[in-house]
Amino acid sequence: MARFLSKCCYRSLSSKVGPGLTKLPVPGDYRNPLKILKGDILGRESKVIVPRESDVIIIGGGLIGSSVAYWLKQRNPKGFSCTVIEKDLSYSKAASVQSMGYLSTHFMHPQYMRLAMYCREFLEDINDKLSVLDEKPPDIEFTPMSHLTLATSSGLELLTDMYAVQKEAGVDVNLLSSEQIKSQFPWMNTDDLECGLLGLRNEGLFNPVALLAALRNKAISLGVKYVEGEVIGMELENKATAYATEGVIEEPFIQYINVLKDKFIHPIRTLFLVNAAGANAARVAEYAKIGVKSGTRADLRIPLPISERKLSLFLIHCPNGPTLDLPIISDPVSGIHISRRGLGGDYICHSHILEAEEVNANTTDEINESFYHEKLLPALIHRIPAFKESELKGGWCSRYDYNYEDEHLIIGNHHHHKNMLFASGSGIHAPLFAPGIGRAIMENVIDEGYRSVQLDEFSFTRFLIDRNIPYLRVS
Repeated sequence: MARFLSKCCYRSLSSKVGPGLTKLPVPGDYRNPLKILKGDILGRESKVIVPRESDVIIIGGGLIGSSVAYWLKQRNPKGFSCTVIEKDLSYSKAASVQSMGYLSTHFMHPQYMRLAMYCREFLEDINDKLSVLDEKPPDIEFTPMSHLTLATSSGLELLTDMYAVQKEAGVDVNLLSSEQIKSQFPWMNTDDLECGLLGLRNEGLFNPVALLAALRNKAISLGVKYVEGEVIGMELENKATAYATEGVIEEPFIQYINVLKDKFIHPIRTLFLVNAAGANAARVAEYAKIGVKSGTRADLRIPLPISERKLSLFLIHCPNGPTLDLPIISDPVSGIHISRRGLGGDYICHSHILEAEEVNANTTDEINESFYHEKLLPALIHRIPAFKESELKGGWCSRYDYNYEDEHLIIGNHHHHKNMLFASGSGIHAPLFAPGIGRAIMENVIDEGYRSVQLDEFSFTRFLIDRNIPYLRVS
């Protein structure tokens, strides 16, 4: 953070204000006491709860943004101010409260496995980390449950490699043949399977809503300010920064963000900006001219490759289905994921792979029942024949941030706007990755580099040099 604390000169930048909106003065214009008094008389000051300056601003107050806020302030509670801008603090449509909380280390990429292992460690110590004085300790409703990832003969090598990586990292897993799977789970059809990877310990389900509430509550207790408003623009400036070896260099700098709240546009000056806006991250980046095709330099025309995707989660009742012996099942053969809910014959099932193939999948907030009956249910019956007697009870939809370039995380500084950091692309794994991503952003800001899990390969810079990261998926 020290590299951005050198003194620099700012100039006020104008921006267009839409009809019916009032833009408040930028920091500095309120220093005249007559103007302050005038604001009080007009009733403006009593309504303005948006700070005019904040050392760090986080756009997006979901799991990722709240984790970043918590980690920054727990590292140095009094050292700097931190503000989270969230469009809807009721989180009525937020991916963070509509997603599934899986605790699993079943990833091919070792960095993802390390993020998942840290989530397990974080949740084990959640009472020490997120408890607030005079309040009940957080309860994330963790349910231990093994996790089984299946593979055909074409996925045998990949799953074997995953097994070796996990065993080396100390994860308690077993590699099962199709015969062993059938013996342990006799209700499963294994005719097309070659093997399976079974996680035995420290895996299961947790409540992402409870985790979000705990992170947010702890962050607020440490001094983080949450503001309900919408970011509608940014104001950019070059900043003179002194380096020991290179001298004084003019660097592009995000000077202000403009936040719309109650028909007022509030400019907030900042030193660091973290884009954790989920599916809206690309639109937020465009305010900094990232991805704008005209009037910008060539490298700025490359967009943040994040789009919104829909995930339908179906609640199924099957009175004769497996119960305690059902692990969380990831079936890459058909793309389905299934887990039980309690012991009453209820299950949650989804397939982000099959649903991504649907035409116009994102056009409605309703679950797609035809997709369930035509694609997902046949795949489910193929794997677990008992679901022939199941019925669809309901479900809900989640919308997540999807990296359409290589499906991986995008994290760290932008190469041009050095005071903007990305925390995007975690997708359906946001509840699992949130603790580790928050810690990583904190290390990037304060320590100027990753210390715990090396995530440099997931920087935005890879899109400048066409070095996308292969996404390895078991089949």
